[in-house]
Amino acid sequence: MKQIKALEDLEVLRQPFASNPSWVNQSQLAAIEDLLPPWPELGKPAGKAITVGERGAGFGDPVTNKLIQNAAVDAVTSYYRDQFHCEVTDVGYQKLGWDLSCVAPDGT
Repeated sequence: MKQIKALEDLEVLRQPFASNPSWVNQSQLAAIEDLLPPWPELGKPAGKAITVGERGAGFGDPVTNKLIQNAAVDAVTSYYRDQFHCEVTDVGYQKLGWDLSCVAPDGT
């Protein structure tokens, strides 16, 4: 991702140990979307709908949230391993502020 001009000032690349990106601009979003696989077909809803209002999104039920979290971790882990040949470690249980640590083949 560092080689993509539109992402050179992406927060997570500038401060990799600080946080996930708290915001992206339109050009960054377009560049990120180009890297992702197509959205999967939607199936039956998992439960109560989560709505977004002035104060953000509501929370789903604990079972649905865990399923979504696990699916997200699996998808990102696969992506970094497949696309960048990174060593990916799940550190979510350590409460560091992020869920995955990635080390590229060159050690970065």
